[in-house]
Amino acid sequence: GTVRLATMEGRGDTPIIAHAWLGDLYFVKGDLEQAIRVLEPGLALCRASGDRNFLTVIAGGLGYASALQGCIAEGHALLREGIREGLRTGALINHALWVAQLSEVCRLGGRREEAWQHAEANLARGLLDDLDAPTKQPDQEAKSRLTLLSRLDGRLVPLLTARKLEPAQKEVRDKLLR
Repeated sequence: GTVRLATMEGRGDTPIIAHAWLGDLYFVKGDLEQAIRVLEPGLALCRASGDRNFLTVIAGGLGYASALQGCIAEGHALLREGIREGLRTGALINHALWVAQLSEVCRLGGRREEAWQHAEANLARGLLDDLDAPTKQPDQEAKSRLTLLSRLDGRLVPLLTARKLEPAQKEVRDKLLR
């Protein structure tokens, strides 16, 4: 079944895309069981075909849905796989979402320190992204991130201060601090 579908000529990415977006639709509707039933063969298609374009989306969605259904270890592994693949390929759309979901899965699994590390890294990345966009006016989301970071216990300070800022980045940081 799966290998045959993945290797059929002329079908391209269509079956994988269908699994990815249909699984996401079921997830958004709250039907986690159906989302898992749709995403599992989609992940198998990605792996069997060697098509890694949707692996991040499918592994991330399947991982989070599985964890919410009580399969914490499996969900954790799938989310990590999806995040790793996104970093490897540069497919960083929804990266912050996957990391936030990984943090939540860690928390659900009793791995509070790891959950906190993922949450901190996500906040820091958001602030660094804000600093990398010096022409952009600081928006409410950026100010909220900075407020959250200011409440942390200092573990992020080395990451944020070790980085040399260009004058335009310093200007953005100063606007955020106002």
